[in-house]
Amino acid sequence: MSSFLELPVTDEVEQPLFEILHELDPERDLALVRALLDALNIADIGICLCDARDHVRYANSLWRQTFFHPEETGPTDFMAAIARAVAAGSGIKLETLSLEEFVPFYRKRRQEGPDRRGFYTDMADGSWWWVRDHRFANGWFLVLASDISSVKQEEMRLRDAHARALRESQTDFLTGLPNRRRGMADASAALEQFSQDNLPLTLGLLDLDLFKSINDAFGHDTGDAVLVDFANMLTHQLSSRNHVSRIGGEEFMVVMPETPIERAHKRVERLLRNMKPLPRGEELRPLFYSFSAGLAQARPGEHLRSVLTRADANLYKAKIGGRRRVEINQGAA
Repeated sequence: MSSFLELPVTDEVEQPLFEILHELDPERDLALVRALLDALNIADIGICLCDARDHVRYANSLWRQTFFHPEETGPTDFMAAIARAVAAGSGIKLETLSLEEFVPFYRKRRQEGPDRRGFYTDMADGSWWWVRDHRFANGWFLVLASDISSVKQEEMRLRDAHARALRESQTDFLTGLPNRRRGMADASAALEQFSQDNLPLTLGLLDLDLFKSINDAFGHDTGDAVLVDFANMLTHQLSSRNHVSRIGGEEFMVVMPETPIERAHKRVERLLRNMKPLPRGEELRPLFYSFSAGLAQARPGEHLRSVLTRADANLYKAKIGGRRRVEINQGAA
C-alpha cells in the first residue's frame, strides 16, 4: 500500500478495534482490513491516525499529498512532518505565526485542547481545508481533512459582493464620496470620539453658489461636472483625516477632527481662494463657480443635530451675506 501504516498490537492501548485485530483470521479478515485500507487510501477525505505520543501510525494518500512533505515515507512525529512541509513551502500556510512559534503552539493545543474541534486552514497551494481533530480516551488522535476550496471561494465571492453592495449603498454614485447616510454616520463617530478625547472638532457645510443657474444655463451634464470637480478638490486639498461627504444636491459636509474652528476657517478660506475654473474643452470658455460655507465647532456633550443646526445657520448667513464666503459666527461657536 502507498500509505504508511503502523498499528499497535500490544495491550498498551485499550481500543476495541485493536482487540479485534488480535483475533483476526489471517486468511479471511486480514484481506478485509487490506481492502478497507485500500479504500481509505483513495478516499476524498484526508485521514491521519496518531498515537498518544503524537506519532503518525497511518496517513492516507490524500493527507500525505496535502499536509506532509513528499519525502515523508514512514512513521514520524505528526508536528515534525507538518513543520517539514511548511519549511519546504508546501502544506499549511502560516500568516500570523512563525514556524518556530506555530509548532509548540499547535502541539500544546492538540494535547490540552478539547477532545473534538474543527477549524479552517488555507494551504500554500491556495486551497482551503476543513480539519477535524478527534482525541480518543486512550490519547490517540484521528484527524480528518476535507477540501472546501470551492465552498470557500463561493463564500469569499459572496462576502466581496456584499461588501461591494454595502459600499455602493453608502457611496454617492456621481462623485464617489460617501453619501448622506455614510456621512452622518462618520460625523457621529467622530463626534463620539471627540467627546471621549476632549479634542476640538469642527463641522462644515459647503454649498455651491447659484448651482441651479449653472444647470439652467449650461445643462445638467455641466452641472454634474461641476459637482465632480468640487468633490475632487475637497478630497485632494483637505487632510485625509477630514471626512468629506455629499449630503444633498449641491451640499457637502466636512468633518475636521482635532481642528479648532479658527484653523478650520483658515483651511476653508484657502479652498475658496484657490478655486480654479472648470475646463470645458478648447472651444468653450472655462466655467467659474464658487461655494459658501458655514462652520461650527462641537461643544462638550453636544449632539450631532445641534452642531449641524449651528453650521447650517452660519451657511445661511454666508448665503444672504453675498455668497462666496465662510461664516463661523464665532461668538456662538
